[in-house]
Amino acid sequence: MPHWGAAQMSTRNPSTVGQSRHRTSSGKATTFSPRLVLLLVVAVVLLYGVIYPNLHVVLLSLQRDGNWSLQNYREILAQRIVLKAIISSVAISVFTVVFCAAIGIPLAFLFERFTFPARRLFATLAALPLVLPPLVGTVAFIFLCGESGILARVVQALFHLERAPWSLRGWPALLLFHAYTMYPFFYVLTGAGLSRIDAALAEAGKSLGATRVRVLTRIVLPH
Repeated sequence: MPHWGAAQMSTRNPSTVGQSRHRTSSGKATTFSPRLVLLLVVAVVLLYGVIYPNLHVVLLSLQRDGNWSLQNYREILAQRIVLKAIISSVAISVFTVVFCAAIGIPLAFLFERFTFPARRLFATLAALPLVLPPLVGTVAFIFLCGESGILARVVQALFHLERAPWSLRGWPALLLFHAYTMYPFFYVLTGAGLSRIDAALAEAGKSLGATRVRVLTRIVLPH
C-alpha cells in the first residue's frame, strides 16, 4: 500500500503543483490556483488605484457646466506659461534620453566587449547611481560636479583659475544631473542584452570581412 500511494503521487500532473482542490455540492473537483488570486488582486489594485482615478480626471476635464466641451483645454493652452512649461518638459525629457543613451550604451559595450584590469570593479561603480537613494545621489552629484566639487577644484588647480570653471544653473545643470542619475538604466539593460549575445558571432562576421559598423548594425543590434 505505501508503494502504491507513492506511485500514485508520482503520476500526478506537474501542472497541478501549487494548486488546491475542493469539491462542489455536485461532487466535482475544482482547482483553486494562487496565481489566479494574485492576478485578481493586481487587477483590482490597478483598476481602483490607477485606471479609475486617471480616467475620472480625464472625464471631468472634458466637462464644462455639465456639458462635454474642450473649453478647459483651450483656456489652459492659451496661457503662455503653460505652453512654456510643456515645451520645457518635453525638451528636457528628449535631451535626457539622448544624453543617457550617449553615456550608458558606450559604457555597456566597453565593459562587456573589452577586457582590462579592474573591469568588474569599474562596471559595478558605473551602475552605482542606480541603487543610491535620490537624496544620496543628489549630494554625491553636488560633491562631484558642483561649483566647489571635486572636479571643479581639480580643474581650477590645474589651470590656476581664480574662480570655479563652471556653475550649476539652468538647463545644462539639470540635464547633467538627469544624465548622471538615469544613464544606468541604459547601461544595465544594454549590458544585459550584450551578455546574452555570443561574442563568437561578431568574431565570425569580422573573419568574413565585415567592418565594425556592419557587425554592429547587422549582428549585434538585431540580436
